Amino acid sequence: MAGGGAGYHRCGAAAMIPSPIVGTEASIDGGAGTDTLVLAASGGATAVNFSVTAGSDQTTGDSVSVNQLESIDASLISSALTLTGSSSANTITGGSGNDTIDGGGGADIVAAGSGNDTVTYRGSETSIDGGTGTNTLLMSVAATVNLANADQTAGDSTAVSNFQKCRRVRAFDRAFDHGFVRCQHDHGRHRQRHHRWRRRRRYHQRRWRQRHGHLPRNGDLDRCGAGTNTLLLNAVATVNLANVDQTSGDSITVSNFQNVDASALSSTVTLTGSSSANAITGGSGDDTIDGGGGADIIAAGGGNDSVTYRGTEASIDGGAGSDTLVLVATGGITAVNFSVTAGVDQTRATRRRSRISKTSTPAFSPRPLPSPARPPPTRSRRVRATTPSTAAVAPT
Repeated sequence: MAGGGAGYHRCGAAAMIPSPIVGTEASIDGGAGTDTLVLAASGGATAVNFSVTAGSDQTTGDSVSVNQLESIDASLISSALTLTGSSSANTITGGSGNDTIDGGGGADIVAAGSGNDTVTYRGSETSIDGGTGTNTLLMSVAATVNLANADQTAGDSTAVSNFQKCRRVRAFDRAFDHGFVRCQHDHGRHRQRHHRWRRRRRYHQRRWRQRHGHLPRNGDLDRCGAGTNTLLLNAVATVNLANVDQTSGDSITVSNFQNVDASALSSTVTLTGSSSANAITGGSGDDTIDGGGGADIIAAGGGNDSVTYRGTEASIDGGAGSDTLVLVATGGITAVNFSVTAGVDQTRATRRRSRISKTSTPAFSPRPLPSPARPPPTRSRRVRATTPSTAAVAPT
C-alpha cells in the first residue's frame, strides 16, 4: 500500500480520509508529506519507531513493513506499546495500555492516553499529556518539576500535565533506549550493546541489594547517584548522613546525600552528618545538630538549638534563639567568649579550626582550660657601692 491508498491518514502529498491499519497489510509506505499511522489492531506490533533509517521498517513485532510515517494514533489499542518519535515534530497518541513514549526531540505533541504510561521529557515538545492512570515523567534534560501545578514543568515552553511520578534518565537507561530498539537491523553490534546494558543493570541491582537487603522498590529514593546532593526536608524525620538508609522513623529508603536542609520545618529534628564535609541547615524548631566530623558548615536556624562542636567544622552558626554549644573536643580552643560583637568568632584558639557565632552557652568542656601562665619572678641584682679611693701623691 503506497501513496494515497486506504489504511492511513494524510498519506502521500494530499490529505486522505482516515482508515485504520488492521495489521494484515503486506506493506505500508506513507510517501511524501506528514503522515499518520492509525492502529486499529496491534497485529502483533509491540513498538513503533519513527527514528529508524529512511526506508527501514518502523514497526517491531509484526509482519507488516511500514515506512515514511511521521505520527501515530494508537488510541484504539489496549496492549502496551513502545512509541518513539524522530528528531522532527511528531504527534503521538497512546492507547489504554501501559505505554512507553519518547518523542525523540522536536516540537512533538504527546498524548499518552489511559494506562500507567512512562513518557520521556526532552524539553523541545509542544505538549505532553500523561492522560489517566499513574504516569511517570522521565527527565532526559534538566527542568523544574512541580507535580502539583497545572503545567508541571517551569522554565520551558512545554506544557506538561497529568503525571504523578518523576525520575531522571540514568546512563544505562540511555544505552538501552538508543541501542536495543535498533537490534532488528544490526543484530550483532546492538545485541552486544544490549548485553552491556544488562550487565550494568545487574551490577546496580547487586549494589542496591547489598546496601538495602532488597531490590529497588516503589518509593525508594536513590536517584541522585554521584555528586554533592542536598536533601530538602518538608516533613519531620531523623537524618543521619553516615547511615545506609539516611532517614529513620519513616518508610522511605534515602541514600547518597551529603547535605541536608531542614529550613522549611518548624518542628524539632535531629540532624547528624558523616565524617566527610556536610552542609547542615536546621529549621525554626529546637533542633539537635551534630556534623559528625569533617569540614562541616552548620547553620542551626531559629529555635533553641543544641549543636555539637568537634573542632573540624568550617563554621557553626547558632542562628536565632538560645542555643547551646556542646564541646566533645577542644579543637585547640583556649577560650569561649559570648560577649563579643555579633558575627565575631566566639572561640579563641592557638590554632583556629572553626568559626563559632551566635551560640549562648557551652554544655561542658572535656578538660579544664589552662589558666593564664604566671610570669616568672624577676631577680634583682645586688650592686655593691664602692667609694672611689684617693691615691697618695708623693711630694716632689
